Amino acid sequence: MEPHTRPLHCTDLKRETVYVKDSNRWQKEDDNKTHLRKAVRIVADKNKQQLYPWQDENPDYEILDTPECEKFFEYAKVSLGGYGKDEGTKFENKIIHNVLKEVVVDKH
Repeated sequence: MEPHTRPLHCTDLKRETVYVKDSNRWQKEDDNKTHLRKAVRIVADKNKQQLYPWQDENPDYEILDTPECEKFFEYAKVSLGGYGKDEGTKFENKIIHNVLKEVVVDKH
């Protein structure tokens, strides 16, 4: 997405200063990164929904020690953002930081 059309700008990667365009208005993201976390959760929910068709196509996922079972656990871990609240928050933070690296606005 071109910088002038995207609804997200990072002006300081080190401090993770972010501006979000919402309802045609730019506003500075709060310290909790509420807008970004909401977006990450929406995408995560969509990813979780993809597990169901995958399970239908791979019925052996229920049998322990099969490649399908191993893949299922890996897909579930990734789509759920890890195990437990702390790991989920850490995973969200990592995703947000990676997104911010892609939307840094060049000051020059």
